[in-house]
Amino acid sequence: MVSQIIEEKSPLYEKSSIDEHYVDLTGMDKFFNCLKWSQGLQQTIIKKSGLPISFGLSVNKTVSKIATAQSKPNLCLFVWLA
Repeated sequence: MVSQIIEEKSPLYEKSSIDEHYVDLTGMDKFFNCLKWSQGLQQTIIKKSGLPISFGLSVNKTVSKIATAQSKPNLCLFVWLA
């Protein structure tokens, strides 16, 4: 169910395990606030599935994975690298 929601709402995603997905939001910041969009996706998944969803938002998969681990349970962490 979670994968289906992500597939329907995301421009490009990769499923790396049963409970881990990477969503590529490259270029979306021109049109959307990526943090706000990601929080909306999180809330949709929680509402429809009842599952706790944590996520990390950053410039690459490695930093996002670390940020997600730090945001558990059910929070988000935005890491901006200057």
